[in-house]
Amino acid sequence: MSDEESVALEVLLKNVEPGTTANPGDLARVRRAFESSGAVCHAVPFGLVCMASRDQIARLFGPASASVGPGDSLPVPAALADVVEQITVPRRPEFFP
Repeated sequence: MSDEESVALEVLLKNVEPGTTANPGDLARVRRAFESSGAVCHAVPFGLVCMASRDQIARLFGPASASVGPGDSLPVPAALADVVEQITVPRRPEFFP
């Protein structure tokens, strides 16, 4: 995998009830934190889906995090721990013939 490869990150915010959307202030705060490293984020009902290069992931979470793969979780940065429940790399869907 190259450093330029884009990796999807699913950012689940706290206190999002089924059928509702994330708090706009929390969403904006988390988006700013991720986009400050160059990630591109899109709001979804549970929080954010962000696309980042492995280099950007290393800047956000530390050098060891650049090797994450599908199904892995990343540590929630301390500055966002009050609003972020978890950060994961989604698994690719399996398609059956």
